[in-house]
Amino acid sequence: MACALACYTALALGLFGCEALLNVDGLTERAVDDGGSKDDVAVSVGDALSLVAAEAGVEETDANDAEDEGPDDSSDSTVSTPDAASPAPDDASTMESEGPVSGADSGVDASNGSPTDGPAVDSQGPPETSYASCLDILNAASTKSSGNYSIFPDGSSLEVYCDMNFAGGGWTLVESTNGGDCTPATETAGMVALGSCTYMPGAALTALAGGATTVHVRTASGSAAPLAYITSATAVPIQNLRMGLIANANEPVGDAGAEEAAWTVVGDPGKAVNQGRTPQSILAFSCPVAGETWPAVYHACGNGADGFALDVVDNVSFWNWGITPHVNIAMEVYVR
Repeated sequence: MACALACYTALALGLFGCEALLNVDGLTERAVDDGGSKDDVAVSVGDALSLVAAEAGVEETDANDAEDEGPDDSSDSTVSTPDAASPAPDDASTMESEGPVSGADSGVDASNGSPTDGPAVDSQGPPETSYASCLDILNAASTKSSGNYSIFPDGSSLEVYCDMNFAGGGWTLVESTNGGDCTPATETAGMVALGSCTYMPGAALTALAGGATTVHVRTASGSAAPLAYITSATAVPIQNLRMGLIANANEPVGDAGAEEAAWTVVGDPGKAVNQGRTPQSILAFSCPVAGETWPAVYHACGNGADGFALDVVDNVSFWNWGITPHVNIAMEVYVR
């Protein structure tokens, strides 16, 4: 009788399998074996059925949660199994149930919380905008190549050409003549590009020279290694540029030995040897150059034999005054 009652109840609930029936039957038989009355048996069976039904309800609710499907209607006396074909929740409800979007969706590296996007970091060093010269850029990243960079010599941005190869690199181009009618008297102030007819504005030049030690003048060679040039060998030329003066100001006038010693000459830029002179002879001058200012670079005043002139007074750009006719040649002026 207990077994029949259990089966009938199980069918009414529509939930319990054989295992549930066996559990109820076992509880009933144990109640009779222990000497209980039929009323006790009925109570035991009722208690057991209530317990099994409650357990089944919990299991059903867990199953619903695991499948993330329809809600459990506890008010319905008949508990039904979930429908496998019922639709899944929409994206909005899924996002609410799952919480914030993942790092991959939000643009943040989930492994460390850092953004996955953003400005690229230069592996060779910090951005050039923190530097005052080409040498500063080179010192921060020795693998930098020659080309245009932005520097801040006087606190404002200035695009310049940097020679990162010649004599250790770090040279900032501050003036360029390109032959023809281009001289310091006809150049324009601005960004100094290779092959242009321009000079660096005075305020930027004096600020840049303030952190430099050397002046270098070459026959224009573009990106190729120069073959003929002069490079300052004392502090006087760069000190003059710091004051906006022509580079050979404040030299002892008429002392050819001292004037020539202020520079190292490589090659024979003035072709003075063809005149029976030394390459250094183009640097001698016999009259003062006081008052001559940037963008004038050098004036071998009074040296008509082979004097170097890259200045405003003579309005020329050539190495040797003694070679006629006078033809302007392309030159490049750097500081480092």
